[in-house]
Amino acid sequence: MKSTWSYRKSEESSHNHCGFTLIELMVGLACMIGALSVMLSFSMTLYHSWRGTAQHVQQQVALYAALDVVRRDLEHAPCDAAQWYVVSPHEVVWHEKASSGDRRSPDLRSRDLRMCVVKNNLERCEGIYDTHSHTWHTRSVSVLMTDVKELRIALLSNQVGRYSAADVEVLTNAGLQERALVALGIGALS
Repeated sequence: MKSTWSYRKSEESSHNHCGFTLIELMVGLACMIGALSVMLSFSMTLYHSWRGTAQHVQQQVALYAALDVVRRDLEHAPCDAAQWYVVSPHEVVWHEKASSGDRRSPDLRSRDLRMCVVKNNLERCEGIYDTHSHTWHTRSVSVLMTDVKELRIALLSNQVGRYSAADVEVLTNAGLQERALVALGIGALS
């Protein structure tokens, strides 16, 4: 009989050791929390890197689009220096004449254009510019790009009284920079 009792006692003791102790459970939870923290930190780093790259790409696309508008307008700009009202490294104002076959009203046939940076915005102004008072009449302003630090424009001449090209550079506050050499008058109406 003695053997039966000792057999039952060893069976009961084996049931007492099944499962985890409280200390083992706490150590396991601590390890899992540590691993999750590392994974979360890594995920956040990847997210911030991706977001920064996406913003950089978005700014680069905006810069290309703005420079494309400037380039297109300058391709239609006149070569005659007398039609340029303001020529400075940071602002240009010029007059565009329409062709004689243009059937629009006289107000719409000729226009003055301005490119400059105002309050960190690259602006394109279109309307009628009074050269005596240096003011605009009937104008519309379009913001081509925000967060612009500087616009640099240099008109290049190969003859006296005529411009042949413009060297245009746009710098952003984020440090992006784009430059283009534009031939003047290639799209101008004759």
